[in-house]
Parts: sequence; C-alpha cells; structure tokens
Amino acid sequence: MIIGTQLYKALSHEKVSKYKKAEVPFKKEGELSIFVQDREIKLDIEIANTDIERAQGLMYRSEMLENRGMLFIFEVDQVHSFWMKNTRIPLDILYINKDKEVINIVENARPKNTKNIPSSDGPCLYVLEINGGLSSKWNIKKGTKIDWIEKE
Repeated sequence: MIIGTQLYKALSHEKVSKYKKAEVPFKKEGELSIFVQDREIKLDIEIANTDIERAQGLMYRSEMLENRGMLFIFEVDQVHSFWMKNTRIPLDILYINKDKEVINIVENARPKNTKNIPSSDGPCLYVLEINGGLSSKWNIKKGTKIDWIEKE
C-alpha cells in the first residue's frame, strides 16, 4: 500500500511537471500611445486579434516590462469580460470603445483568478492589459484617448 501511494504521488508529480507551461516570450507587434493630459505614454504591444490569441492573452508570463502591454482587438462592439486563469502577474485591464477612449478600468486584477473580472460596463472593441498599478501611476482615467500602429 505504501509503495502504491508513493508510486502514485511520483507519477502525479511527473504528470504535472511534464505539462507545466513554459514562459511565453514577448513579441512586439505594434506601438501604442496613451494620451494623458499634456503627455504621451508609449508602449510596445502584442496584439491578440484571433480567438486563440485572445484566449491565451498574457497567460504564463512571470513578468512584463513597464513599457509593454497586450492589445485585444474584437470583431464585435459589445460588453466583454476577462479572467486571470494562468496569468501570473497582476494586470490593469482597460476597456476601450470604438472611438479609442477608455470606458472602464479594472486595476490590479488578481493573478490566477478564475472568476470573471468586472466587465467593460458598455460596448467596447478593444482591451489593453498593462502591469497592475500603471493606470493609477500614469493617471489613466475614463475618457483617456489611446491610439496604436501595427507593425508591418
């Protein structure tokens, strides 16, 4: 019985380790500007514009530089919600409407939370994820304008 229990534990541990996701590297796909009062904050961004990319998001990242983020682009202008499953870092989630204005901000979304995070509070076409705490540090608020260019 003891041998069987030890064997089960060993095999279970091997299974978990074998399928543990590796760190996902950052891939610059565009540049984004956030216009706050009289200044422009520039970020390098990854773009998630397919169902698979949006589902993956920033999962399996242990860190992200302050000047980086991920922009989610949706086909449908509607209310969107997110979760933090397999996301290892706290994030600020900025919901952005079709006019490229911030309509809602969720600050410091808790890592690995599988519950839905508060939604966009209205239709949005875009969502920007940045490191937790940056929207407050940079004074980003509802109505803040955002624009970007995709890398060719």
